[in-house]
Amino acid sequence: MKTSFRKLRLQCTSIVPHHDLIQLLQMNMLENDPDDSEIEAFLGGYGISKIEYEKILPDLKTLSLLRAFDKLRWAIDWKIQNLEDYIFQAKETVNKFCSKRND
Repeated sequence: MKTSFRKLRLQCTSIVPHHDLIQLLQMNMLENDPDDSEIEAFLGGYGISKIEYEKILPDLKTLSLLRAFDKLRWAIDWKIQNLEDYIFQAKETVNKFCSKRND
């Protein structure tokens, strides 16, 4: 089955904003850097409107949780010395994205 370059390119780039936004949300959550205005500027650079961002935010929250717990699982499996950092990040992600006030 032959896939056109355009279709393949669209498939390959579909997760890129999600990955980058998850990283920004994680940094914002833990360090407040970048701040909200810098995130808005980043969204503008990506061409993502506030409405589009609000639409994908539930997916970003879910992917952030998955990422935090996958990293924690990895740290446990590999017996990483600073396991507390991974536990802290997983807890903070749950607190930020799973509380009723953030629904």
